[in-house]
Amino acid sequence: LAWLDAYQEISPREKRSAPAVIVAIDELSLERFGQWPWPRTQLALLIDRLRAAGAAAIGVDILFPEADRLSPEWLAASVAAADPQLAARLARLPRHDAILAGSIRAAPVALGIAGLDAGADFPATLTPSLQKGADARESLRHYASTLRSLPEIDAAARGHGLLSADTEGGIVRRMPMVARVGSTPVLPLSLETLRVASGEPLFVVYGGVGGVEAVGIGDVIVPTQSDGRLWVHYTPHDASRFISAADVLNGEADNARIERKLVLVGVTGLGLIDYQTTPLGERMPGIEIHAQVLENVFDGTLLKRPRWALWVEGLVLFVAGVI
Repeated sequence: LAWLDAYQEISPREKRSAPAVIVAIDELSLERFGQWPWPRTQLALLIDRLRAAGAAAIGVDILFPEADRLSPEWLAASVAAADPQLAARLARLPRHDAILAGSIRAAPVALGIAGLDAGADFPATLTPSLQKGADARESLRHYASTLRSLPEIDAAARGHGLLSADTEGGIVRRMPMVARVGSTPVLPLSLETLRVASGEPLFVVYGGVGGVEAVGIGDVIVPTQSDGRLWVHYTPHDASRFISAADVLNGEADNARIERKLVLVGVTGLGLIDYQTTPLGERMPGIEIHAQVLENVFDGTLLKRPRWALWVEGLVLFVAGVI
């Protein structure tokens, strides 16, 4: 792994295309629109603006597992004793979660889900898949359950993609291109956003004798390692991938940067998320890693570890030890 990291530092990937753009809830957004979490109506407006700008699909790297405490029905209960009439008026206003669900339903949205190693998943729709060749599901990274958004919000989305990735020594080197929740294969948020944009109703898992060989979405075939993961070929952090959510909400963003793009929405404000360490020695927001995966796929700059590499490394180590 250290050898691989050294190669990445010596020869980082050159960015050629930009299939994805990141709309970041950054420090500027928090300064203009207030501390996190925002009311769900603000996020609904953000999705509405991205849909109107012509986004091909919107991948949301935010979970909504609990009700919005800034919604009118919660505020009504808190002021009922002091002002019953105000409480009654608040109770008649639309719920924020319902407004967000409506915006998600009207747009090509893929919602993120987090994989959990324990628990039982509640019944929910996942994107169907087709198995071609050998059944390779047993070789996939397995999650017993998922952490998802509220059923009302979750059911409104056209797709659901995994946000989870395992680290090795604290570094994200590989991302699952397909994993398994229970017995069901599921795509990461990056590829699920691509599937939603393409309009494909399902994805294909190609299996072979050694495990998974590739994942297919329409005409796009992504070769993988036998466990369904991809070695990410990184570029350094690139500010040109990002658009501030504040600019989108204020109508100041260039719609040409959003139109027909895969838009990934995430929180990058300082202290709000864990930045992930890459083989280049940088710390970058997880949402940017999803964007880099899409660039790897579109540019065909995929790293592949040969199946015989383990034997060669073992032989070299043995000979060096003998010497």
